[in-house]
Amino acid sequence: MVKRISTYGSFLEYCYIYYDEKSRHGFLIDPGDNEYNILDEIIFEDIKIDKILITHGHFDHIGAVEFLRNELEVDVYSYSSDYLENPNLNLSCYTDDIIIKGSKRFGDIITLNDNPNFYLKPIYTPGHTEDSVILLNDKEHICFSGDTIFKNSYGRYDLPGGNRDKLMDSIYNIVLKLDPSTILYSGHSEETTVSLELNNY
Repeated sequence: MVKRISTYGSFLEYCYIYYDEKSRHGFLIDPGDNEYNILDEIIFEDIKIDKILITHGHFDHIGAVEFLRNELEVDVYSYSSDYLENPNLNLSCYTDDIIIKGSKRFGDIITLNDNPNFYLKPIYTPGHTEDSVILLNDKEHICFSGDTIFKNSYGRYDLPGGNRDKLMDSIYNIVLKLDPSTILYSGHSEETTVSLELNNY
């Protein structure tokens, strides 16, 4: 089950709770701001968050991480700690510095502690940033695409670590090669599908 939460910070960013309906355990993905609203949703839905997952380290995707990590007593996972620990890379130097230390690096697959059949696969998709990943459940055809691809659009590549050629390669050769029925949940748009986005490229 996927629950989307709007975080009304400097940018409208969506974070997600991806959880197993039976056990009520799950992952929190890209909590960017409005930490109390996110926490209220978790409590209201009676969900136990096992891990916080980051698709990339920009400030609008990590602003609520430190608070929620402490409140939920969970670990944070990302592709690299570089952006999380550097306000010049995560762009929080323009607002209030965000420094998140002690994140863990993704392995090949992320599973719930009590349910190995509930999983996400991190797939490296550089271009928007050097630490961008998508998080895929190919069994359920669900993908959290961060800022790599949006509905009818794609992420910026003119920020630190961005690269247009790498972004286009990630989109054409990774995202658009997924099963066409895969639902894409992005950081800044309504959900879409691979089949719909194929019409845009």
